[in-house]
Formats: sequence, structure tokens, C-alpha cells
Amino acid sequence: MCIRQQIQHENMGSNGVALSDAVIRSYSVARNFAPQAIIRIDHLPVSHVCAAYDQEGVVFGVYTDDHLIRMYDARNYQEGPFAKFSLYDTSILAAVEPFLAHSQAPNLNVKKLHALDIKFSPDGNQLLVTTNRGVFLHLDAFEGQLTHLFKEHVASQRGDIQLGSCYSADGAYALTGSEDGRVFVYKSSTGELVHALPQGHNGPVVDLQWNPQRHLLASAGGNSTVFWSAVGV
Repeated sequence: MCIRQQIQHENMGSNGVALSDAVIRSYSVARNFAPQAIIRIDHLPVSHVCAAYDQEGVVFGVYTDDHLIRMYDARNYQEGPFAKFSLYDTSILAAVEPFLAHSQAPNLNVKKLHALDIKFSPDGNQLLVTTNRGVFLHLDAFEGQLTHLFKEHVASQRGDIQLGSCYSADGAYALTGSEDGRVFVYKSSTGELVHALPQGHNGPVVDLQWNPQRHLLASAGGNSTVFWSAVGV
């Protein structure tokens, strides 16, 4: 299994690559994909791994099975993470446990909460975390504390489907996919649901990408890709 998050920057173009062989690798696009960083995971087995760069290409975050998101400075990653955030933070557990209870999913232990994907907000101050429990977490990227849950979409909580997510180009909105083929739009500052787009797919929305240069959203799912204009969003 391999999860990638791409960032392009004028000073460094690289892919943060999370691999199931317990090694995180970062490659330089500008240097024919020469390895820039290698970080070994100190525990096995590894089944849940994801990584992402911030928009400036200076900070990257890595999640592994020990329920920690580790933040690295790409310029001196050898010194180790400068911050660690636990998904077992009290602010997260206090919100997710009632969510699972309300969803009538008592067999889904919150202690098995894992991140499936992480994304930095455009300003680098927030993290959008896709989980295996059908809920999206919005975390402070400096302290790791929960600011909001995004939970109005349809999800099974089984963890077998990874729904897509993204930020709008200005970071004002966080968007999440849904298993019923719709896209949900939230205010990233408050967590308020502001819009649910019409069903565009005959299946779960597994990827969302917002064009950074144009007011255009792309969603993928159910063997189809749909483009949405800002007017529709």
C-alpha cells in the first residue's frame, strides 16, 4: 500500500511518499526524483500510513499505526519531529465517542481510530484528517487539538472506504465526500455545513481536488469524474 501527497513549490518540488515497508520517502521532482529524505518507522506491522506536505513545502506530517501524527521540518528532518499529535487526544475522543454512539456503532471501538489521509489547509494552520470511522477531523496544525468534526455526510464507519476530502483554494471551506455520491461543503472556521451538492456519482466519492488557480472542483467516484463550478459550490 502506498499513499502520496504531492506539493509543487518554486524552491522544491517533491512527493511525500508513505510506504508499507515501514519507510517514509521524500523525492525531489526537480532532481529526477532523487530521494531527499528517508524516515524509518520504528514499529511493525504497518497498515495505516499517510503523509502530506504543507503548501510551502517546508513542513510535512506523517501518520502511522501508533496513532500519532508527527510533524517534520523538511530542511532538517534528521533531527526528528518537532511536534507529535495523538488521535487519542482528549479533545478528539470526547467528540468521536458520542458520534459513534449516536451512529449506533457500539462495536466500533474509538480506541481503534486511525487516520487514512491528512491534508494541510492552504495557510498551513489546520489539518483535515480522514479517519476509518466515517468522520473527518479538523485539527490545529500547531497543537493537534480538535477544532471541529465534519460528520453530516453518509459513511458506514466500517473503514473499508476512504472518502475524499479537500480545502477550497482560499481555505474558507472544507469539502468531504459521501458514500451516497454527494459532496458536502463546510465552513472550515466553524465546522458549519453550508451546502450539499447534488448527487454526482453512483457510488462513494473517493477523491476531491480543488483547482488552485480557478474556482473549479473535481470529484471522483463510481467510475466517473465530475467538475463543479464555484457557482454550484
